[in-house]
Amino acid sequence: MRKLASLLVVALLSLGVLAGCGGGGSGNVKELTVEMGINGEMKFTPDVLEANKGDTLKITLVNKDPNVAHNFLIPAFNVNSGQVPPGQTATIEVKVTQSGEHDIICDVPGHREAGMVAKLVVN
Repeated sequence: MRKLASLLVVALLSLGVLAGCGGGGSGNVKELTVEMGINGEMKFTPDVLEANKGDTLKITLVNKDPNVAHNFLIPAFNVNSGQVPPGQTATIEVKVTQSGEHDIICDVPGHREAGMVAKLVVN
């Protein structure tokens, strides 16, 4: 009987250890900050974001432009922050599912053409 009880304890402890090992392979959560319109310039800073396939990006957008709203789109992942008013912040999350270089744009009329573009590089 004692042998059975000992085996049961070992089995339960092993299950507890194995349960603590689960969940790998789903990627990491990577927190980033992107500033938009610093000093009224039509640009994102930084203009290159890097991630690994499977990561979840939590991106805080900070509109530094004192007068103009901006937005942040990653068309390849159907991400659209919506308008971020002057001096305000917004946070978006995106699950990175495709490798390669992906465009980031501000599609407020005239902003993309003025250079408000960036890249998301996924390894």
